[in-house]
Amino acid sequence: MVVLTFIVLLFLNVQENNYFYGLPAFKLVISASNHVLVMAGLLCTLLYLKFKKASRPLSQFLTIICILGGGVFIGYGFLIRPSFIISKILATPSGTAICIGISLLSYVVLYTIVEKLGYYNWANPIKPAGTSTLTCYLMSIFVYPILALIGFQWPSVLTISIIGILKSLLFSYVLILIVGVMEKQNIRLKI
Repeated sequence: MVVLTFIVLLFLNVQENNYFYGLPAFKLVISASNHVLVMAGLLCTLLYLKFKKASRPLSQFLTIICILGGGVFIGYGFLIRPSFIISKILATPSGTAICIGISLLSYVVLYTIVEKLGYYNWANPIKPAGTSTLTCYLMSIFVYPILALIGFQWPSVLTISIIGILKSLLFSYVLILIVGVMEKQNIRLKI
């Protein structure tokens, strides 16, 4: 049933862009892209649990995830790129498929580093992003309006090219550090 739901959501992501003539464009409350990304994670987790419960080698699980991530979804995303631009922001089907593929491949890399090799201390500097995820996510929603209210603008040199990317990474890390301090004071958002 979960696989069927996933396939339906993939179809809805294509159809909300009015791709198939004769079928009305249909959009969920939020783009089907969001839902299909979550379902991909759910399917990955269910597959992992199935392999673990059956005591099957997890290397087979990782191989399947690599094939799905690297081959199927990234390949599908580039295959349909002529019909849909690659855009995560616009929730295009090609952007969604490529994001699923990248996420699955990232999962394999992180699983290998943490579970297989036992290296997890490297993540301590960004730990609050995982332990207070909602707070981290919402920090920029609070910070950017405050910056706009006080009239702050980044110098243009910090908003372009590799320098802009580095500034964004540093800014994100500063927000994570702030959330880490808040977490130590037991201040965090919960659902």
